[in-house]
Amino acid sequence: MSIPYFPLYPTDFEADTSHLSLAEDGAYNRLLRLSWMTPGCSLPDDDAWIKRRMRVSKSEFDDVVKVVIDEFFTRSRGRIYNKKLREIHCSIAASRQARSEAGRKGGIAKAVKYINKKNGNDKDLPKQNRSNQNQNQNHKEERDTNVSQRKPTKAEIDAEATSILSTVCSFDVAADFIEHRKELKARVTVLAAKRIANSLSGHHDPDAAVNLSIERGWRGVFPEKVKDVKNGGSYSSRGQADLDAWERAAIRVADSRASEDASQPLLAVGRPGNAGRGDSN
Repeated sequence: MSIPYFPLYPTDFEADTSHLSLAEDGAYNRLLRLSWMTPGCSLPDDDAWIKRRMRVSKSEFDDVVKVVIDEFFTRSRGRIYNKKLREIHCSIAASRQARSEAGRKGGIAKAVKYINKKNGNDKDLPKQNRSNQNQNQNHKEERDTNVSQRKPTKAEIDAEATSILSTVCSFDVAADFIEHRKELKARVTVLAAKRIANSLSGHHDPDAAVNLSIERGWRGVFPEKVKDVKNGGSYSSRGQADLDAWERAAIRVADSRASEDASQPLLAVGRPGNAGRGDSN
């Protein structure tokens, strides 16, 4: 969903940027606009790409643009973004989607009411026939609603999932996890985001739990695997040693498959003490 504007709060902006030179102030504004117009409200962490889009020379990039990026932008997983701008972008995207859905439903109801009023002749029908007609009309309205309901775009789902996860962990970590799942070709659905948020609710360090999944390439989030420093550094279930042993066993099996005959059966490796449990939400 394209958002053609973003709010600017002059007082706050001036308070944060009053130390910038005129060139740095202009570069910062251009970076914000470029980020807003780029999918995900972030830019590739690629100096050459940014120089082309910013239309600056190498010396201007090193002396001005890079200084602004280092101060106001965050680098993560090959992207750079302004934390506040991305929060605003996700918030506006979610609000626009909600208003669009409400307007769509209101438009359908208004159209149905207009059609009924224009074509209504049920006053001349027997009571039983009017009842049947109302039932048929209700079924038609349900079918019309289902047909006209627009499926949310992937960007809208990502924005809503990020918003849900950010209720239990920091916004940056939530956004990183969404990007991580996209790289695994397993995007986070709204339902999955709600389930992950529920599993992290009340956890002593939700950011650490999500970051552990990102670092180890997991699809799911497992709060029980994060060390609780307040409880003497213990794990709430399996220890790190069991987890590392499982990973080493999986690597050994993967290596053995390269040397064994493909027709020979291989033993499946299960996670210690966790038979049958999936690794995804």
